[in-house]
Amino acid sequence: MGTAIFMVMIVCGYWYTSRDMSSSLKIKRSIGWDVYFLIALYGCIFVLQGVLATALVWLMLLAASAANNAFALSHELHAHWHVEFMTWSFLGIQAPVVIMLALAVLFCVYRSNWADSARLTVSSRKDLYQRLSRSNGITSGGFFSSGLALA
Repeated sequence: MGTAIFMVMIVCGYWYTSRDMSSSLKIKRSIGWDVYFLIALYGCIFVLQGVLATALVWLMLLAASAANNAFALSHELHAHWHVEFMTWSFLGIQAPVVIMLALAVLFCVYRSNWADSARLTVSSRKDLYQRLSRSNGITSGGFFSSGLALA
């Protein structure tokens, strides 16, 4: 189960950084282990969003169970839907983990397509390149533009 979580985290991080221009530029500027840690950082964000969304589902089931138990809304006298959700199994893996991983992938795909660089026109793409190059100390006029660089 831990391997599946790690795999989804790394795949989501790689998917997002390869689709978002500013993240892709950060990755291209990084070397060695920094690349893996940046990809894992973005992947952790999506996995944590999946955990939070799954926790919200659990809280909704807890509230629905409490409401059912208080007002007898269904035929069950003591509903424990939140417990059933946590113990439900899918192919030998706990269903909340599968749901959490699926939500993490969905959040990643949604955010990757929602990224500003995913839907740029030609002129706005040029503006983005200029903004990204200004944020780079090497190309924006640091050491090399002052004439101190070795020729």
